[in-house]
Amino acid sequence: MVIDRARPLPIPLDEVVEATKQGECLQIAVAATRSGDWHQLQRLGTFRMIEAKARHRALFNVRNELSVSDEGCLLRGLRLVIPSSLTGRAVSLAHGAHQGIVKSKTCLRNKVLFPGLDQLVEDTVKGCLVCQASGTPDSPARVIMEDGPSARWQRVSADFGSLSYGSYMLVAIDDYSHYPEVELV
Repeated sequence: MVIDRARPLPIPLDEVVEATKQGECLQIAVAATRSGDWHQLQRLGTFRMIEAKARHRALFNVRNELSVSDEGCLLRGLRLVIPSSLTGRAVSLAHGAHQGIVKSKTCLRNKVLFPGLDQLVEDTVKGCLVCQASGTPDSPARVIMEDGPSARWQRVSADFGSLSYGSYMLVAIDDYSHYPEVELV
């Protein structure tokens, strides 16, 4: 049930199983998860070669959260670990609606996991002409103005100002008419 809910529906289950069997890193992770001895693989020297790569190290870092399905697929909690040969296809499916970086990442993170997910989604969306054409340019945040007063002297803004010869003035301005009142203090 977890596998059926976690995998992207357009990717058939037998294709995920076959790609998992073909992926050297996932097969090592599946064997280590089943045996519960990640260090045995490290002593054999097999894991040392893979540990050097950042994407494989990510699986080692979450080894206590991994499990193996009956089909031989790797799971982290309720999320399916996608083999590297299918990552591009999974990202394309999540990005299909051209909904941007954040929504594409969220769509994938809810169901699947693979090392480098964030970077692959960002590269895909940034390279998509449709997303770039429909996206909003970086602009400063809009200032939301509140409604002004409807009559004189309903709301007053006040502040102190200093004069060059050491005196101070109290300035009060009517927000409706912008009429200033100034008093030396």
